[in-house]
Amino acid sequence: MMTEAEAKEIIERCGTMIIDNPVELRLLCYEIAEHFVDSGVEAVVGADRSGIHIARWVAYHLSTQKKVDERTLAFRAEKTRNGQFIFELGGAIKYLPGRKTLVVEETLTRGSRELIEATRAIGADVIGLGALCNRGIIRLKDVVNPPKMFALVNK
Repeated sequence: MMTEAEAKEIIERCGTMIIDNPVELRLLCYEIAEHFVDSGVEAVVGADRSGIHIARWVAYHLSTQKKVDERTLAFRAEKTRNGQFIFELGGAIKYLPGRKTLVVEETLTRGSRELIEATRAIGADVIGLGALCNRGIIRLKDVVNPPKMFALVNK
């Protein structure tokens, strides 16, 4: 298991380029996946460009922990011009209803609440929220109380 200090060093070293660094991002996403491995996650949702990269890596790591015929799928929510999250690509609207879903973010913000609400609105069972970083201002109540919330780095 990676320590918070080790995760913080990677995030600070890579800065805004963390999403474009698959080696480092893979390591960080493994740690998020490990935190939710016993939660029965069936799907992972990330928002826009950074979130989908995190979602794919977390889903990959969760899939490696399952039986050969089981996979954890990753989906992308896109933010519209009016600030709403929508699921148009990848079959999310058909697949997510009733599925145990993990929402992931690069950095927790109050927008994480909107992403969770949009994911729930299409019928997904949001079982947690995972992130690379929580700058210390986001608490469970700020993000409509997912059952679990985990960030690698808490500043």
